Amino acid sequence: MASFTGYLTKGFELAAAVGTLEVARRTDRGVDREYLVLGFSLGMAYRILESEYVGRFREHPLRYLTLLSLWLAITRALLPMDDESGNYSVGSGVGIGSLVYGVVDRKRESQ
Repeated sequence: MASFTGYLTKGFELAAAVGTLEVARRTDRGVDREYLVLGFSLGMAYRILESEYVGRFREHPLRYLTLLSLWLAITRALLPMDDESGNYSVGSGVGIGSLVYGVVDRKRESQ
């Protein structure tokens, strides 16, 4: 059975993704679907890289922080967004992509 902190973390991640999506919806342009899908794929890619090459933060804190820093720099360089809607849409997509990967990975491990 999964730990309480695992469920709490996923619940917080879900609340943050839904909250960011709601903030994006309330902007002038609304949710930008292209940026949402792009953020989703970035979130999935980050979790795949993290699970394959880095491991958990407790096991390799320096590797984890290095990947996170590099990933943020690459994302910022590739996505020079100046509008509020795009920023929130990408942020929400990253959260949803990360959450979906976590659910699928947990399901895969249980089989």
